Amino acid sequence: MTDILEFKLISFAICPFVQRSRILLNTKEIPYEIDYIDLENKPEWFLKRVPTGKVPALFMGDETLFESAVINEFLDEVTPGSILPDTPLARAKDRAWISLSDGLIMSQFRMMIAPDIDSSKKELAALAKGLLQFADIASARATATDMTLLDAAITPVFMRLYVVPDILAALEAQLSDAPQILAWAKRLMALEAVKTSVSPAFSDEFIAYFANRGSLIAKAMLEGKELAFEDA
Repeated sequence: MTDILEFKLISFAICPFVQRSRILLNTKEIPYEIDYIDLENKPEWFLKRVPTGKVPALFMGDETLFESAVINEFLDEVTPGSILPDTPLARAKDRAWISLSDGLIMSQFRMMIAPDIDSSKKELAALAKGLLQFADIASARATATDMTLLDAAITPVFMRLYVVPDILAALEAQLSDAPQILAWAKRLMALEAVKTSVSPAFSDEFIAYFANRGSLIAKAMLEGKELAFEDA
């Protein structure tokens, strides 16, 4: 089917949901184009085709798909070498955990957008609590050698931790009873399919985006200041 369809992924530079689909495309070596748009000034051609007005969207000629989980399952189904689990129950369980990982992305966003240290600490604690729910899964995935749709779904959270060393260090302390979580992150971050799922300027773009929105963490990064999260 990939011989017939030409895939174009519509993106915003730092979007974690887009990154999920890029990881899947890279992992399965599916040729695709990527088209970046400004989410604050969405083009009419995009709004006409994408009812949610959100990215990612996958264009295939006149056909359109939206929502990263839907896009990823579709791409997996229409290309060789499925990375979905073999049984209906296992697939359903992965879908449930993928849905739960959406909450991690939102906790991380709220942490990054927070304008003061107290709000940042509150959201960091919420992110740590959310990550701890994945402790049992991380025990298996930290030493695995394959990529799953769940791996692809949670990797954007891990990558954004690596952009802010103070946050990563704080989480290492808060997750000390479940070191397998960040071991899982380290394994995924080493994969070429992950490294190439964002632009070379990703870290700078990520920090600039939040600094322009009053983020305490991003401003501290730009000013070279350390942030103390020890008592978070």
